[in-house]
Amino acid sequence: MAGLVDLLSIAKSAIQTQQRALNVTGHNIANSSTPGYTRQTLDQTEAVPLRTPEGFIGRGVTDNGVLSRRDTYLDAAYRAEQGVFGQQDSLHSAITQVQTLFNEPSDHALGAALDTLWSGFGDLANDPSSGAARVSVQQDAKQVINQLHTLDQGLVGATTNATTQFHDTVDRVNVILSQIAGLNAQIIGTHGGADHAGDLADQRGALLDELGTYADIRVLDRTNGAVGVIVGDSLVVDNGVSQTLNVITQPGGGLGMQIAGDTKVVSLGTGKLAGLNDVLGKAIPQLQTQLDTLVSSLVSTVNTIHRAGTTNGGATNTDFFNPAGVTAASIALAAPIAASPANIVTGTTSASGDNAIALQLAALRTTGVAGLGGSTLGDYYSGIVTGLGNTIANADQAASASQVIASGLQAQRQSETGVSTNEEMIALIEQQQAFSAAARIVTVANTLMQTVLDMV
Repeated sequence: MAGLVDLLSIAKSAIQTQQRALNVTGHNIANSSTPGYTRQTLDQTEAVPLRTPEGFIGRGVTDNGVLSRRDTYLDAAYRAEQGVFGQQDSLHSAITQVQTLFNEPSDHALGAALDTLWSGFGDLANDPSSGAARVSVQQDAKQVINQLHTLDQGLVGATTNATTQFHDTVDRVNVILSQIAGLNAQIIGTHGGADHAGDLADQRGALLDELGTYADIRVLDRTNGAVGVIVGDSLVVDNGVSQTLNVITQPGGGLGMQIAGDTKVVSLGTGKLAGLNDVLGKAIPQLQTQLDTLVSSLVSTVNTIHRAGTTNGGATNTDFFNPAGVTAASIALAAPIAASPANIVTGTTSASGDNAIALQLAALRTTGVAGLGGSTLGDYYSGIVTGLGNTIANADQAASASQVIASGLQAQRQSETGVSTNEEMIALIEQQQAFSAAARIVTVANTLMQTVLDMV
């Protein structure tokens, strides 16, 4: 009789285990198209056998819980590449917006405005007594000034936009860190057999994937099912506890992060935040410096030539641009030129036909400037635009390359951890047959037991 009871116990364990396996397989099939879902399997194992005087007797089957087929190596590689992509993509996006400010090549951009100014001085040299030519030069200079002011304001606006994005991204990072810590706490509470721990881990994995696009992260697996998260070189999540990151201004320019209550600066490494910091700490400041260098050389070179001449009224040492305005934000016409185009100098004397100064000013189109390393003003500006284009091209190339690698890693990860409905259908049939066989054991055991009882 005891042997029949053992047989029923074995059948019971088989039915219960296969029923759980069928549930897991059905769960996989239901989530075969769910983004971020990781295929789950029931870890089946032999039950501990019973030791008797006659030897060990098997006690059927049991399981060690539901396992997710995650690949931590592929996860880490994918997130690392996503960080590279996030950095280059954010840099490319921000600098592309800046490029639209320059609007080159165009008849309505700074390069064309400078050419028009040199042509205006040339027209004035051809007819130094022409009042209309002087008015034209004054208006051409105003157009150059307006273009420079517009560029400066655009760069200030781009800085504001990138700063806002940086703050918003850090806010999102803090939300993600808090959510990961919350999921850690739930997983710790369910660790040891709860079926939905794998689903919680999938939610956490999706958050980690997103976090990897924002910053350079490392994930540390804990034995209790939780993870630790390192951003840069700082532990920001461990078990159910997360840190809050605050935005700081870097001494050398750009923005950074610190853990609240700590003075250590969190290393950005790669990711969107690093890309935005490249924009704020390098790209835009470099453009502003280059534009200010151009303006400083333009103002000093034109003024040096213009001061050597004499106005129609006999005045000498007259500036063309305000000598105090040596940046793209502050450049302006000198007061006498702004007041009247008649104060624009054409020659070294006030004689109506003297065009020596106007010729020198017109020649600035092709004359190298010492403050610009011997480049002409136009060539120096072209170099700014070309450098901007190269930065965009390099960022685009790097972003595209990392995206291809990340896509390949994601495909590999999906092949390892994703659900194949064909495989699940095969497993479903096998589990259904095992369940039916176990049920058949119960029927046989009941029949045998009834036979024994009838013999009593």
